[in-house]
Amino acid sequence: MRARVNRERIRFLLGEMRRAVAQVRAHLGVDDERLLADPVSLGSVKYNLIVAIQAMIDVCNHIVTRKGGPAPQDYADCFVSLGRVAGWSAEEVQRFQLMARFRNLLVHLYWQVDDQRVVATCRAHFDDFHRYQELLAPFLDGET
Repeated sequence: MRARVNRERIRFLLGEMRRAVAQVRAHLGVDDERLLADPVSLGSVKYNLIVAIQAMIDVCNHIVTRKGGPAPQDYADCFVSLGRVAGWSAEEVQRFQLMARFRNLLVHLYWQVDDQRVVATCRAHFDDFHRYQELLAPFLDGET
């Protein structure tokens, strides 16, 4: 039996994501050279990326669990399950899978992280957080 999603829980987690994204955005207002030379700002960017992506994963797991989607094998796979439940395109799913894998790199293999890659990834994929919120609108509006 499929259960209703807890919209308040989703809103809370998306709020956490938005707060973390705002912190990242504040640091991206400078050029790459300056950001890469500032270990405090770079650390803040990395930490807030972890928080933002983890919030996305937590929302994903909540919805998949409530909607009876296939049990994910890992964080990246959760987005495959959510994509099936929500009818997302393979491109959308892949975009969020890459974010989950990037989070895992930041958390578990932090000594291998290339800081230039972190900054470049932020600049290239920053809108993915907004896109995730857009795709979740049906769950917040009670349409699913």
